[in-house]
Amino acid sequence: MRARIVGLLTDYGLTDTYVGELKVAILSVNPSLIIVDITHSVTPYSVLEGAFLLYLSYRHFPKESIFVAVVDPGVGTARRGIVLRTSRYWFVGPDNGLMYPAASEDKILSAYVIDASRFKTIGGETFHGRDLFAPVAAMISNDDLSPLIETDPKSLARLEVPRPIILENGMEATILHVDGFGNAVLNISRREFGEKIDGLIGEKVRVRIDGRVYSARIVEAYGQESEGKVVALWGGTGFLELAVVKGSFAKKSRASPGKTVFIELS
Repeated sequence: MRARIVGLLTDYGLTDTYVGELKVAILSVNPSLIIVDITHSVTPYSVLEGAFLLYLSYRHFPKESIFVAVVDPGVGTARRGIVLRTSRYWFVGPDNGLMYPAASEDKILSAYVIDASRFKTIGGETFHGRDLFAPVAAMISNDDLSPLIETDPKSLARLEVPRPIILENGMEATILHVDGFGNAVLNISRREFGEKIDGLIGEKVRVRIDGRVYSARIVEAYGQESEGKVVALWGGTGFLELAVVKGSFAKKSRASPGKTVFIELS
């Protein structure tokens, strides 16, 4: 039988011991699991960015994978720890909307609240990733649902990835993620706006962010423009991104998740 996979997504970073402790808490319950690090570099406290990255990545995992997602600025408060069973996967994490876009797309079959009284926290109430979500994910992998209390899916905190706003001469977009190359990924999907953007390939558009304006050429690949130039293109995510050829759009423009970008297409 194929070993089950647990995918981890957090804003913990890799400077501290948090990720290692999270993994050990999982493997202590079920050492046969395969752990995949989706990312631990979500912008701290950015639930929206974490939700977007989980939404992008979950579909690439095999059926019955379990996701532990922790971007949890409300840790230790009255917010619930939850488990979501979807048509193909399990999601474990805080009830703050982080898992909702991915889980709802895969169709939520049932939702559960974690009985936190079953678990001992170490050193306080600020590390539920290790003390609560990790052991629950491992228990699920062993078909042990004993700490779960079923709840109405309608009671879940919902977070929707914002949609771009169509303007008379362009679009108002939101930066959902800045990747390691400094490319700003926007909430403009090729699935919905491919025909509109593809018709402008080779042309220049005006990009406005924080009152600054940049000229960007719409291209199909970074190498189609000169080094240092701003470009707009479809990234591997399937969303439009703003980049600087062999540079960083984030450094050039101080772009960050949540900021608004205006793209003048005409």
